[in-house]
Order: sequence, then C-alpha cells, then structure tokens
Amino acid sequence: FSEDGKEIISCPAGHRPKSNVYDINTQKCKASFPIEQCKGCPHFAECNPQLHVRVATIKLAKRTSYHAEQQRFFKTEKLKEYAHFRNGVETIPAALRKRHNVDKMPVRGLIRCRLYFGLR
Repeated sequence: FSEDGKEIISCPAGHRPKSNVYDINTQKCKASFPIEQCKGCPHFAECNPQLHVRVATIKLAKRTSYHAEQQRFFKTEKLKEYAHFRNGVETIPAALRKRHNVDKMPVRGLIRCRLYFGLR
C-alpha cells in the first residue's frame, strides 16, 4: 500500500497493478492485474483474486494488511515474552481486589484511600 492507503503499489509477488481505484465509502482499494500474471503467481491462493476475462481484481483495505501484520506478530516469540510479563503484573491488582476488597472502599481520594487501606 501507499503511505495514505489509497493505492496498492504491488502484489506480494512484486507485480505492479494495471489500474487502481479507491472507494471512499468502503475505504477499500480495488486493483486490477493482468490475468496471466495472477494465474502463474505462487501467491494466487493467498490473494484469492476475482478472475475476469482479461484481468484479475482484488479488493483490499489498509486495515486488512494491518490486521494480517498483527496476526503474524501474535505467532512470534516476542509476544510470548510480553504475555509472561503481563501475567506477573496482572496478579497484583487481582490480589488487591480479591483479598482486600479495594474496589469496595467506602472512601474517596488518594490520602483517604491510603489511610483506609493501611489502617484496615
């Protein structure tokens, strides 16, 4: 995609589109490629274009590519490290809520909450 997300620059195989049209209502970009290029492409099953007589068209939104990028990130080892770290952080608020009823304190304000929690 281009920087503004209104034009497809190339397909995953690196082919440039024959034409580009941006639909403002759906925020999708429609690109047409010559049908010979698409039929012989190794990414044909992933793209799943609509085949016509002379061209193959594909409709994509920039948010779709962002979503796919996020899905790829979820499968990395870096996310597993973040998940382990988060599990350790989440236990502290959960323990405060469960054991000490922090959500149901009858006082408001920082100092009063500290005093109530400390003197209880």
